[in-house]
Amino acid sequence: MASGCVLVALVFQLVGIAGTGWLVSDPGGYGLFRVCAEGVCVRYGDEGLVAPDWLKAVQGFSIIGLLTILAVATLVVLHYVKENAAQYTIVAAIISGVSGLVILIEFAIYVAKSKDLLGNGVSLGYGFILTVIACVDCFVAAVFLFLAKNASG
Repeated sequence: MASGCVLVALVFQLVGIAGTGWLVSDPGGYGLFRVCAEGVCVRYGDEGLVAPDWLKAVQGFSIIGLLTILAVATLVVLHYVKENAAQYTIVAAIISGVSGLVILIEFAIYVAKSKDLLGNGVSLGYGFILTVIACVDCFVAAVFLFLAKNASG
């Protein structure tokens, strides 16, 4: 069960980071690393489009979240292929909880800083929702991993 949660979290966090659906409106969408409107996408840093400092912090937390989920996925694989895998399981559980916390900080900053933009045709989109689901999955995986550790001794 934990491996499924970790896999979903990994895929959802990756899609959330790569997409342009954190804020959506009629002409386009805003992602963490690029903005698209009317079929034209521009990355932050190109053509004078500068990411504010708070967005740079969100970008950093999102990448840290992705990398920690990847670490958990690696440890879960080791749990299945190695004997005496208890040490991998407990470390995976701890890192999974940390991943959830990092992603929670990521989307908390995003909501706090973008709340003035919401409404009037602008709403939170799929990228944000996928990140929230990834966060929940990380916490659920941490619980399952702790339970697996306790069940294995």
